[in-house]
Amino acid sequence: MRIAVAADDANCVSTHTGRCQGFVIFDVVNGVASRREYRENAFREEGACPNHSRCHNAEGERPHLHDTLMKLLSDCDVLVARGVGQRLIYDLQCQGIETFLCDNANIAETARLFAAGRLAPLSGAGPCREE
Repeated sequence: MRIAVAADDANCVSTHTGRCQGFVIFDVVNGVASRREYRENAFREEGACPNHSRCHNAEGERPHLHDTLMKLLSDCDVLVARGVGQRLIYDLQCQGIETFLCDNANIAETARLFAAGRLAPLSGAGPCREE
């Protein structure tokens, strides 16, 4: 299983996934998370908007798409972060990527907690899940 942890820097889990600096990618095998690589978040520049709430508004002038993030995380099964917007959760879910939230700011510890099964996925059936 491959997980992406939203990162503000090399050690800190991001509180805002769309504006994070990048993603630390881990492979999880037999309950052990092994750091694989770091991927820069190009969406941070591309998706930036001076009026963030308007960009997320369905009636706004400019749609807020997460295509760049979806491509960046396309080989991942899970995203872990301290904060994720509803529209990104929806887009991830539609791509088959499960979202987990954590309270821990340390990336390595967060990956260990996930590998040990100590993080819970966001609950509730979303629009892309089959009932």
